[in-house]
Amino acid sequence: MDDAKWERWGALGGILFVVLVAITAILPGYPPKTGDSAAKIANFINDNGDEIRWAATSGGLAVIALFWWLGSVWRLMRRGEGGSPRLTVTALAGAVFAAATATIGAINLAVIPVIGTHTFGNSQIRYFYILSTNIAVATLFGAAAFVGAFSLLIIRRHVLPPIIGWLGLIVAVLGIVGGPVVSSTRDVFFYAAFAGFIAFLVWVVIVSILMFMRAGDQIEVDVVGA
Repeated sequence: MDDAKWERWGALGGILFVVLVAITAILPGYPPKTGDSAAKIANFINDNGDEIRWAATSGGLAVIALFWWLGSVWRLMRRGEGGSPRLTVTALAGAVFAAATATIGAINLAVIPVIGTHTFGNSQIRYFYILSTNIAVATLFGAAAFVGAFSLLIIRRHVLPPIIGWLGLIVAVLGIVGGPVVSSTRDVFFYAAFAGFIAFLVWVVIVSILMFMRAGDQIEVDVVGA
């Protein structure tokens, strides 16, 4: 398989990542907010135990797709940045942090239905739910670092249309605004975090499509430059 095809397959990894993340989010249904009562949270986990466990598995598969996509993102960013890859390293570190926190949060939540809700009191279930949710939401900080660094490079080096970079900076800001949900049960932070999460997924899809469309052209530029 030639480099152009590898680049295109790598770009499609971003779309697969978003699909798997969407499945992970949809499987358990609409989750209660961390500020909801212990009884409501316990009922949600009791009613959706199997879905929560399967969501942890699909979330793990999403990480594989993400890392596949990151290979192409790294190559695109290194090609555009050249020299010392400050933004490239920042973006990669942010993405890895986001993947780690999302995975830990999902596994932590799945522990409750695996063991059985009958072994916990409602207050204990609420504790684990808030803990796992806050760990998972910390993903937004890593996503903000990834999107922010990638977007700055797009704006500076035009590796993709600059408008995508400016939109990415907005996405990064949304992620930071929603980040305080890790230390608060206020609904406003919950909704801000949700908006940042959706914006991040949409941005990844757009970037992946553009990377797929431009992969062959970029390889030709590299060959000519060599």
